[in-house]
Amino acid sequence: MTTTNHRSSVLRRALSSSLMLVLFVCLPLVYIYALQTCPPASSFDAKKELKRALWGHHLPEGHPEKPKGFFAGESLATRVASSVITELYTWPGYEVSMIPIAGAVIVADLVIPTEYVQHFWLGAFGKW
Repeated sequence: MTTTNHRSSVLRRALSSSLMLVLFVCLPLVYIYALQTCPPASSFDAKKELKRALWGHHLPEGHPEKPKGFFAGESLATRVASSVITELYTWPGYEVSMIPIAGAVIVADLVIPTEYVQHFWLGAFGKW
């Protein structure tokens, strides 16, 4: 075995050991933290979250689908427009189902049958 092959073998073993450390130590710690900070299903407000999605609250500033123009962003006009649209969408009715995943994440599924629209939210680390 040459010196180069020996060094690469040692490097591979060191890399494998560090990945195992991450897998067996850090991943369970992240899971325990997610269990402790998972938001309760009762904290999900479908209309509020739909309004926030319509006025682009979760999108970064440069995103192409974020509302643009004079009244864009978090302005009063955009909020009013999203509130009106949300009320019109949800007036005939909507369905919300919660799908817990391993106690650490909750998937909220919002279905608006009259508009043939389905939205998903993830509840994790204290946020929706």
